[in-house]
Amino acid sequence: MRGLILVIYHDVRNFFRYRWWVVGLLSMNLADLFVFAVVFTNLVRIDYLRFFAPGLIIASLFASAFFIGREVNWEIRRGLSLYLLSLPMKRTELILARILSGGVRGIIYSTPLVVLLFLITGVPDLSEIFLIYVFLFSLAVGVSSLSVGAATLFKNLETYVTFRSMLYFALYFASSVFYPLNIIKEALPLPVYVFAKYNPLSNGADILRLITIQKSTFKPVMAFNIFFFSFIFSIVGFILYFETVERT
Repeated sequence: MRGLILVIYHDVRNFFRYRWWVVGLLSMNLADLFVFAVVFTNLVRIDYLRFFAPGLIIASLFASAFFIGREVNWEIRRGLSLYLLSLPMKRTELILARILSGGVRGIIYSTPLVVLLFLITGVPDLSEIFLIYVFLFSLAVGVSSLSVGAATLFKNLETYVTFRSMLYFALYFASSVFYPLNIIKEALPLPVYVFAKYNPLSNGADILRLITIQKSTFKPVMAFNIFFFSFIFSIVGFILYFETVERT
């Protein structure tokens, strides 16, 4: 357990080595929120500021949790995995710690945006705040696992970056992060709508909207989709990373 905590602490501290990147990305996210709100509020029939704020939290959570994969890919390509394997801890502990650290970093990065959402919509009850963070952490761990798994598949940086960009595009834009599902259903082909409906990013954003904006109960299937995504990709990411370090 001590080794697990130390690796998570190291990865979180390492994340803030990129503090200017973090500050710049956070500033860009805030700019996106208010620019999109100004532009789209007059074009659509919803309060886009309130609609997009939960989506932006999910988008930022995804980006920050996914960043762990870039580091894992760099370690594999540079041979740093050999050093990590020499640490006095089990390989399973090391892999689990890397996956969890990505989730923790996603939570840390998205928290200022969660606070901003509460300022816009009002502060929920403590039980609702707890639920929000349960879903956010589960989603962040799933994204981190997906990132780590993808990082082990590609030894070439350009190939990895291309795959990551395609994954970003599919999960971001075929989701309700930027626009409601009913608009996707009307404007895009049925397969895109079905993918967006079960996309964990869509479910995360919609759960946040239901809790903070609509003040209503979310559907259990939405929570199931998030937990199922996190569970499946945690297993897949763990296995792929484990097989990679075993071959090292």
